[in-house]
Amino acid sequence: MNTFFKFYLQSWVLLSLAAGFALAELFDLGLSARVRRVLVPAFVAASAICLAYLPCALYGRAQTRFTPHAPLALNGEAFFATAVYSRDGTALRLADDYRMIQWLRANTGRNDILLEAQLPEYRWGGRMSVFTGRQTVLGYRHHQSQQRPITALGEAIALRKQNVQAIYAGEDASATLAALQHYGVDYLVIGGLERAVYPAAGLAKFAAMCARGELVRVYQVGDDLIYRVVHPAGDLPVYGAHW
Repeated sequence: MNTFFKFYLQSWVLLSLAAGFALAELFDLGLSARVRRVLVPAFVAASAICLAYLPCALYGRAQTRFTPHAPLALNGEAFFATAVYSRDGTALRLADDYRMIQWLRANTGRNDILLEAQLPEYRWGGRMSVFTGRQTVLGYRHHQSQQRPITALGEAIALRKQNVQAIYAGEDASATLAALQHYGVDYLVIGGLERAVYPAAGLAKFAAMCARGELVRVYQVGDDLIYRVVHPAGDLPVYGAHW
């Protein structure tokens, strides 16, 4: 399907070019005045409908933005300043997320692994990974499960989803630390989205882990936190197909 709709766009461009030549040839056939009186208005009407697509599509697309009334700009991240995302009735200011994104961009390495809220497709989950280019344990899972229907891969994805949920929601700090180290997680994010998705009792354990030196608080603005995971000396992340 991806291949189809990618080539589909080019097909319309080629069709439009061919249609121009075809139309010129059609009018060069010596059509009668009666036929021209029918054909020309029909062509003008069809062309008007096609030309209407551009302004209508631009307007419709503009209304799907987080903040439809924000000024137009070429900066694809300008929406962060005013956008508000609603999660189960909780309003989340994306400006708070943007501060964390900027911090992660400036203070983490390309190969660092983040952990953040994992949500169903077409939601706000995975936003730190998306806007920083850093890896995450599980982001947009559907492309893998849909396009690579391998039983073992599906099981691995499902397990990762369960483990991300368990890391944030579970209250067993020892199991949480083991999972963080297993996936080689370097930074753990607790923003407004994580607080809206996961129970407070599960999130509370991270402060205790920080007090024991298992995590280091490297960012805090209000209630938003980023922890660095402390890995034992010589304990490098396991790269490859570890679930």
